[in-house]
Amino acid sequence: MSVPENKDQEGTKAQKKIAQEFGRKKAADYLEPSITLANKAITAEEESIRSDEQEEETNITITEIIRELKRTQNNKATGPDNVSYEHIKYANKLVFTALGILFNYFWQAGTIPRKLKESYLTILYKKGARDDVKDFRPIQLMSCLLKIFEKCLETRLKDRLRITGEIHHLQGIGHESSGTTEMAIAATEVIQFCRERKQKVIVTALDLSKGYDRVPRELLWKSLLDCGINGKLWRALKATYEDVDIKNKIQGSISEESFRFTGGIKQGSPLSPLLYIVYMKRLLIELEKTKTGPKIGNLHIPALGYMDDLLLMATSTKEMEIQADCIKRVSLECVFVINSGKTQIAKASNQKKTLAAARNKRS
Repeated sequence: MSVPENKDQEGTKAQKKIAQEFGRKKAADYLEPSITLANKAITAEEESIRSDEQEEETNITITEIIRELKRTQNNKATGPDNVSYEHIKYANKLVFTALGILFNYFWQAGTIPRKLKESYLTILYKKGARDDVKDFRPIQLMSCLLKIFEKCLETRLKDRLRITGEIHHLQGIGHESSGTTEMAIAATEVIQFCRERKQKVIVTALDLSKGYDRVPRELLWKSLLDCGINGKLWRALKATYEDVDIKNKIQGSISEESFRFTGGIKQGSPLSPLLYIVYMKRLLIELEKTKTGPKIGNLHIPALGYMDDLLLMATSTKEMEIQADCIKRVSLECVFVINSGKTQIAKASNQKKTLAAARNKRS
């Protein structure tokens, strides 16, 4: 004879059922008009990717969602749905169950509803003249719900890239406990190494103009495949960029008509830094193949990178020419554009000037 459940147990079951039903209804609303979008036609390439799914293909857990939510900051701008991080943080814990159901619809289907991907495009002042559009940076204001989902994808992508060693060792972002400080120290150590051996080193601080905006999407997806990112993770990453409707929002005024970007990486997305370093990896690989730059042990250091900033290092003008030819060739293939106005060259014989040039790249 079975033991009857108490009222608390019955209440918990009822609450879970309500949360699950809420999640299904929200997913159905978002997936406009039904989950049949999951059966959309896919290319032969995507079909092969679908069949090659590995351990990272497990469903998104509530633990992941809570972990990523804890990483968010309050008082952040919202997207068109006006849902903030605070709405989710301070809601009933059953909301996380609903989000888990919702996110796993996206994860399994390989598609994200257009309504959730709607965003505003606004501009932020950087520095310089306030009447010059070049001194402003565009940024997309997206749904916080979508950004939490993207944060889950970001962690999975970062873990996969670290496990497989696909983040280039000359790239300063993406590695554990690595940032601008560590890259500045690394640059200082290389320069000091050359000075102690009385070896000339020419340092060029290079800036890639509008790096995010110029990335061709098809080359980006191919770069992810080349790094071993496939299956549901690849399709989910790609889905965050498909059919995104954008409206301009300037000083609180919102445009009536929407538009779409068919190229570039989104400004303001949690995924953007990782996607960009995956795309930029090709440039670092080709520079390494030149065998230029200071040699420490068996390792040549042709450059140190941090996102779209490069600190080129050459031991002679001849090596500078080789590096320049390499960058020119890769730039034509990958649509990189060098910002000559922000490019600075210094010799390590003047250490203060050299390090100042490196610091100015990040200011």
